Amino acid sequence: MSEQSGNGLRQRGLAWLWLRRFSQVISLCFFLYLFLRYRYQDQNLLQGPLHLFFRLDPLLWLSEIVASWRWTWFFLPALAVLLLTVLLGRFFCAWICPLGALFDGIGTALNARRGRQPGNLSPSYRLIKYLLLLVLIVLAIFGFNWIGIFDPLALFFRSLALAIYPAASYSGERLFDLLFGLSPEKWGDSLDAIYSVLKGPLLAERALSYHLLVFTGLLFIGVLLLELVERRFWCKNLCPLGALFGLFARWRRLRRLPAKLCGDCGECKFLCKMDSFATESGRQNLRECILCMSCQVSCRENRVQYRFKASQPAVPHPDIGRRRIVLAVVSAAVSLPLLKVGSKRAQAQAIRPAGALPESEFLQRCLRCGACMKVCVTNGLQPLLLQGGLDALWTPSLVPRQGYCEFHCTLCGQACPTGAIRALSVAEKQRTVIGKAVTDPSRCIPYARGQNCLVCEEHCPTSPKAIVLRPQKKMNPHGKVVTVKLPVVILDRCIGCGICENKCPVEGLQAGIRVRPLVSMEQRLLEKAQGAGRKA
Repeated sequence: MSEQSGNGLRQRGLAWLWLRRFSQVISLCFFLYLFLRYRYQDQNLLQGPLHLFFRLDPLLWLSEIVASWRWTWFFLPALAVLLLTVLLGRFFCAWICPLGALFDGIGTALNARRGRQPGNLSPSYRLIKYLLLLVLIVLAIFGFNWIGIFDPLALFFRSLALAIYPAASYSGERLFDLLFGLSPEKWGDSLDAIYSVLKGPLLAERALSYHLLVFTGLLFIGVLLLELVERRFWCKNLCPLGALFGLFARWRRLRRLPAKLCGDCGECKFLCKMDSFATESGRQNLRECILCMSCQVSCRENRVQYRFKASQPAVPHPDIGRRRIVLAVVSAAVSLPLLKVGSKRAQAQAIRPAGALPESEFLQRCLRCGACMKVCVTNGLQPLLLQGGLDALWTPSLVPRQGYCEFHCTLCGQACPTGAIRALSVAEKQRTVIGKAVTDPSRCIPYARGQNCLVCEEHCPTSPKAIVLRPQKKMNPHGKVVTVKLPVVILDRCIGCGICENKCPVEGLQAGIRVRPLVSMEQRLLEKAQGAGRKA
């Protein structure tokens, strides 16, 4: 190869390398921009291509098909990504995936600080992601869908929504408090103008807190710190989406030339962040290559190039083996009953958002992405840990004491990318029952103290009101019989929005009136009726 031709290859590779980095930065920034758009924007309507990245994800498409057993055009862009994977290989991982871009940035920063790059683990670790993908699919077929927990886009969005963004927003608020306190008075108007611009688009309108904030944040930090163990550890060994791309990349047409390491150099093996070259044969494993172009740019002899080839030479790949496949399927099937122990009883305690599908279908289709919780205007939607069993992990449940379901809001249904929460009209939403309020005579002020309290009745949004006040004689703490207005819930009118519990002035975690989930309420009424029947 002439020197001029070799320099041309290198310059072309360098151009592709910078184009790939530019694509990563744009993709990450656009992902963050869309994430910030999941909020109330002065109207009860979410606008823009908010679900774009989810729609590009073939693994979420597969999850949706397994969950609903029906074709959906919503994930049509994911089909285009799969077709491009057949043509180009795992380009998504290095060019589009925002989590991959974050891994590259974090990995570069961490390892530059240490002054050395981490080594490569045994190629046998690559099998984990294929086995994980297989187990997740088998479990999802049998009604235990954890695909969203491991999907990189859902994981990234969930970590941002439940941990990173609340912490960053809180830090930003405290920073402005500090600046307002320390800055000269003449700067006050400028700071106030800056704060007004950032409030809403960048800083949350209200302080956000989630029950799993620390848990979610530590897990995400742990995933990022895996870069200290091996470059792109998650992508190489754990990512089920990467495994799915790898399965399709075996037919890829864009090939690296030469296909093997050069006998007099072999430096590409150490440059490749995906460790895609086989140790013994030196051939490149096309299922692992993510088309980062580093080998072409770094080649001192200007030998490396990428070309489309129609031929199908044998592609080396990790041998999963029939035994491992059978073992993974059997393990998933056997563990399924254990994973679902106590789930139904626990899930009956969850108050799902208005528009949520029936519980079993909801759990199948929910991605655990946290979009509904991010967009909730009252911060009332909270992620479940083990309260609903393992299959309800990170699914949303209303906690009225923290925030209620706003009567005129339908944003959570619009934010849900899979329809696990249906998008309702405002009129439909206001008729949808998610629970029933019940007074607690031991804590409710009129019942327990013999004093009037109108708060729950005043805030009840239904028309006619689901909470009415009925005068009754009660003895107050001073032993005097007085007439007080007792709040009584009209169950046929109550929709379980939780504003009564949220606004209840009784101090402590337990309010004087509480919202019960529908299933729990039905069970209670049934047990009460059965008890009355036995007495009769």
